[in-house]
Amino acid sequence: MFENQDPLVIESHLRMVEMRSPANLGPGMVTLWRLFPLDIPRTRESILYSEPTDNGYLFYLEAPGVHMEEQKGLFGNVVSREIVKYSWSARVQIRIGKKDDLMVFPAPLPDSSLTYDKNNEEHTKPDFSETDRVFWFDEKVVQRG
Repeated sequence: MFENQDPLVIESHLRMVEMRSPANLGPGMVTLWRLFPLDIPRTRESILYSEPTDNGYLFYLEAPGVHMEEQKGLFGNVVSREIVKYSWSARVQIRIGKKDDLMVFPAPLPDSSLTYDKNNEEHTKPDFSETDRVFWFDEKVVQRG
């Protein structure tokens, strides 16, 4: 389908996300995670290994381990504890063709009147605070360990 299309641009972005949850919830309590996107200026240094696959690349990324943080009161007593863990989040956009014949993926459903606007930051900039945004794939990041 895309063999004769010029140019093909695959734009990808990685961001580390810090998740915090109160550690003093009792058993059976719902744990709510607060997400904090972190800008990591040297993301490439976090790539431990990469390998080609049939349809792209597989990257192995380093992230800090899960740990507990304590907030201390005025007299040094622990007033709260939070579990802190990290994960990677990825956003990808594919653009094929030229100005008047540009196709952008993921595209809205065919019955949608929405068209890609290169001047609209909602279409051109990745948003790590939410998923399922039009014109951006939310790539799955699998965590181990």
